[in-house]
Amino acid sequence: MVNISHISFSFGEKNIIDNLSYSFQRDGFYVILGRSGEGKTTFLSLLQGVLTPNKGKIEIEDEVITQVFQSPLLIDYLNVKENILLPLSFQGKKEKEEEESVKEALSRVNLSGFEERMPKTLSGGESMRVSIARALVQKSTVLLLDEPTGQLDETNSKEIYTLLKELSKEMILIVVTHDEKTITPYGDAILELKNGKLFQKKVNKISRLHQKKPKEENKGCLSFSTALSLQNKFLKRRKTRYFLSALFLAIDLLFFYFSFALKTDAKPFLETILETRYGYHTVKIQKREEVATSGHLTLKKEKIPTSSELALVGISNSYYSLEYFLPSLLEISFVGKENSVSFLPVISQEQIKLKRGRKAVTSSEVIVNANFLDSFSLQEEDALGKVISFHHSVLFSPSDVKEMELLSLSYSFQIVGISRESSFLNSSCVYYPYHEVLESLCETALPRISKAEGIKMSLGDFFHPSYESEDFLSHSLLLFEKEPVSLKERCDQVKGMILTSSDLEVLSTSSEMLDTLLKVVDLFLALNLFCAFLFEYLSISSLYDENMRFFALLSLYQDKKKGKRMLVLALSFSFFFLTLILLLFFIFTLMILCNFLLKMNSFPVFFHGIKIKPLFLLSFLSMVICVMSSSLPLRRIKQENIKKELEGED
Repeated sequence: MVNISHISFSFGEKNIIDNLSYSFQRDGFYVILGRSGEGKTTFLSLLQGVLTPNKGKIEIEDEVITQVFQSPLLIDYLNVKENILLPLSFQGKKEKEEEESVKEALSRVNLSGFEERMPKTLSGGESMRVSIARALVQKSTVLLLDEPTGQLDETNSKEIYTLLKELSKEMILIVVTHDEKTITPYGDAILELKNGKLFQKKVNKISRLHQKKPKEENKGCLSFSTALSLQNKFLKRRKTRYFLSALFLAIDLLFFYFSFALKTDAKPFLETILETRYGYHTVKIQKREEVATSGHLTLKKEKIPTSSELALVGISNSYYSLEYFLPSLLEISFVGKENSVSFLPVISQEQIKLKRGRKAVTSSEVIVNANFLDSFSLQEEDALGKVISFHHSVLFSPSDVKEMELLSLSYSFQIVGISRESSFLNSSCVYYPYHEVLESLCETALPRISKAEGIKMSLGDFFHPSYESEDFLSHSLLLFEKEPVSLKERCDQVKGMILTSSDLEVLSTSSEMLDTLLKVVDLFLALNLFCAFLFEYLSISSLYDENMRFFALLSLYQDKKKGKRMLVLALSFSFFFLTLILLLFFIFTLMILCNFLLKMNSFPVFFHGIKIKPLFLLSFLSMVICVMSSSLPLRRIKQENIKKELEGED
């Protein structure tokens, strides 16, 4: 029984239903006529529960009410069976368990065997029959139909009315229509909705009392697996937009992954590159101390660290610097060109670091790098055997002797080897053997000082701890250190201790530049990530707009919040899964490509496998973006949109 008691309903100030009462107590075919705008569709929406009356009440005792709209409202990406099962799917029922119900419903509307047909292959009449079958499969006892033949010709209309007449023998069947001429012969009761009230025009004899059927309690909810299956079928029809949205997000997350990789692996990568330098393990150490302070000014000087200070950072062997006699940077003329060249000592030489030639074993032999060859436009095969000659004059004046000596040092170095080091972040370098050059310098005679002191003396007499404060020892020591980066970190912990080398300076400068660059890049990536989120949000919003019929049906058959929540999870998972697959593909591809290019250019590999922690963080971020992009657009789905999709012409 459906009992309507003094209900009223209005949109704003316009009254649609005004103090209307009526009781549907028997099975039968009830026809409600009325002009456009009289509120026929609104009346059905009130019976269905889509709308709530402003006044009065509608009593429905143990009835299952379903509605068929003017449009069949079939989902284009689902076949006939799936469309019929949709209300049951929303209620959490399994497809296999309800297949017999589908066959029975199709049989009752004379569409047996249509289970696998797609909506686009159906005629208008067949589509309406499928819509009726979807109502029947819910075990309806009250069936509401809104202009069911509004889009059909007269022949199809009569077929539908004949079908409805047969169905009305076992349920209350209420039809609103304009088609008074065609439907009147089929109706058991003809009513008219006018000025917000329901008037009875004609009643045929209805001998059948409405038989109440036990109402099935349905506490089920749309399952995740069903929601996922439905969403994936929808996305297959919109695969280009689906793919592009996931692709944009995956590419943005890929940049974040490489940003993480640069932050964690760039410094070790640079260290690995610098280790290929021929003089990488030779470093210089000094101790800086304050001499005097005046106001805001502090005077400092560098000195050679004491043995106890060296021991403090784990240094046992050290050597005096030769930089006073052979400066680290000189302008030389070679093969008709002039260029600045770095002359760097090598305490211990390694054959493995040579690309061509051999180690320097005498004071007149040196190793050069690729940048040296480039600066003088030399080929490797032409460079070996070439001689570098230059002069360097220094004033030698130890504090404990009365005389000073002007030394004119002549250097003649033959190139015997070319280092393997890459030209990346490098300068034009000449590496000389420290011990051999030191021995040669020690033999340099000092005639003026010898005459003044009355004893034959050479430079070797002044490479002694008692002269460590003198300028000619450069206030620094040289070390051979296998792990200079680690030693520098220890020295940085000791006040005034300074460890330097050209390679460590390159590493420090490169790291600082990279840190600054990554901060800028992170800001850019954050903005880009927002754009990716916005793109996905707009993409999903447009998908929701195209799938509005699905949400309209959901509002009829399922608790809105539960159903929407499950749809959000299903859609989020679909986007997340595709994004993650694309992200992993891009990471693997670019890792292989980058490592290949680095190897091809004689660089060490940068990537040594997938980084789990950043990948996990990015996966979580991707999931958050997918959930937000899927849930926020639901706010744009207004009740008016649902109503517009469900309702035909009033």
